[in-house]
Amino acid sequence: MSTHTPRSAAEDNWGAKAVDNILYPIALFAAPAFLAVLTVYFVVQAFTRSAGSGVRSFAAVLLPLMVLALLVAFKRNSLRRAEAVPSFWVFLATLGIGSAVMALLKLTPTGVPLPELVISASFSILIFSRVALTRDKMMFYYFGMVLGFLVYVVILGFPTLR
Repeated sequence: MSTHTPRSAAEDNWGAKAVDNILYPIALFAAPAFLAVLTVYFVVQAFTRSAGSGVRSFAAVLLPLMVLALLVAFKRNSLRRAEAVPSFWVFLATLGIGSAVMALLKLTPTGVPLPELVISASFSILIFSRVALTRDKMMFYYFGMVLGFLVYVVILGFPTLR
């Protein structure tokens, strides 16, 4: 007598398996890794200009991360309200943020380390989504960011770094 249980359609769907096992992990790794590499690049570049610029750049990187740490430490339950924001708007916002990050890469130095600040804020948004949201909602943040990077590069090319 066979104890074979019929498999569901989802188990046989190789496309769903590819998305879950390949594309989701790529997005979960690629977005923060790309932002981390850019952060290190800009901070190192700032330190090569001067110690003051380097410290200012590093401070710009730390600012959004420290704000996030404060919010997570003291307002974790309040952050969960972000789950109620419709996924469509989350996706559009992070798509715009991803594109803005790419556009900011070619800004010439203004004295204010704006690219570092925005890149770190974007990284903080990804960390926030990982801490406060369910997996499905979190993926809208990650895919929005990744697609924002990719759309920018496809349409305008990779920006020349300053």
